Amino acid sequence: MLPNLRDIRLFENNLSGELPAELGKHSPLSNLEVSSNNLSGPLPESLCANGMLEDIVVSNNSLSGELPKNLIDRVSLNNLMISNNSFHGEFPEKIWSLPNLTTLVIESTGFTGALPAELSENISHIDMGNNKFSG
Repeated sequence: MLPNLRDIRLFENNLSGELPAELGKHSPLSNLEVSSNNLSGPLPESLCANGMLEDIVVSNNSLSGELPKNLIDRVSLNNLMISNNSFHGEFPEKIWSLPNLTTLVIESTGFTGALPAELSENISHIDMGNNKFSG
């Protein structure tokens, strides 16, 4: 319920539990960095609610589930770094072509799906090893 919150940077702490279900719903959140904690559960569906999200950096936790469905519509997304978690399901193909995406780090996450025929021309860094991709 923080209407002006734009940045959350809580990496390398000892945080545990799930991210709040309404995270991002009531604020213009542009940056979420919570890597290297003990967080669990899914990324909240409301995370991308305001359409301003640029960076999601949640690597090295125990997050699980599928990615929020509206993540594929975040044309502002620059960095998606979600490695070393327990996500599952098919990686959304549309993410590969988000126009502002420059960094995609999804190694050791458990995703499936086909590799895309085309990538966003702005992507400069991809780490995607130890998954179940095909194609």
